[in-house]
Amino acid sequence: MKQGSQKKKQRPTTKTKPISNDNHKERKKRKSSNKKNASINAKTHKIQKQQSAKRNRLTKKQRIALKKMQRKKLVLELIITIISTLSLISVIAYFIFAIPKVEGYSMTPTINDKDRLFVSKWGQVKRFSLIYFKEPKKNEVMIRRVIALPGEDFFYEKGKLYINGEEIVERFMSQETQSNEEKNSNITPDFSLQDILQVKRIPKGKYVVLGDNRRYSTDSRYFGLIDEKDIIGVVTIRLFPIHEMTHF
Repeated sequence: MKQGSQKKKQRPTTKTKPISNDNHKERKKRKSSNKKNASINAKTHKIQKQQSAKRNRLTKKQRIALKKMQRKKLVLELIITIISTLSLISVIAYFIFAIPKVEGYSMTPTINDKDRLFVSKWGQVKRFSLIYFKEPKKNEVMIRRVIALPGEDFFYEKGKLYINGEEIVERFMSQETQSNEEKNSNITPDFSLQDILQVKRIPKGKYVVLGDNRRYSTDSRYFGLIDEKDIIGVVTIRLFPIHEMTHF
């Protein structure tokens, strides 16, 4: 050990400078400036919030206007679609089918006055087909039954149909024929092709038509033969009345 008394080490002391008046004023200014900035920021935020709310309100109005425009567009498209569909149906109907209304009683009891029928314009004309055609003299449209075809000879005798000398049974008339036979009266008066046209054979492209209500029908016995160019179509279905819907 060292002799003598040890000298105590003294800690270095830091001297604090007294706060000057200038520094105090500067701090005060900073605090005041910060308060002003905070107030300005708050006001700015409030203004931005109000502007944002205003923009949102405008957006709602725009959405309502957009929805109205979309509805108008949808309605317009729907109208155009309906018109286009009806136009297409009209074109198809003109070339493919017709739905005429029966007028008169010449085809009773097969079809009646006011019935609605479906007519196929592409149907094949056969014997006993119901055809929709233009009557050659008055240019009226009507429905009658085809009895004799081009190139044939025909006549009625005692209410029975003969084609080229052979009897042809009119099955669609069977019930009414039987009823008239019981009354000893012929449903179809006797007549022949020569009686109405003074020819032996039906010319090419011509047809003989009769109404099913033979005693009261206006048909080839009065207006002559039907030209194939005047045939509009073949009746295939009775549409109305619905409870009497029938396929011919």
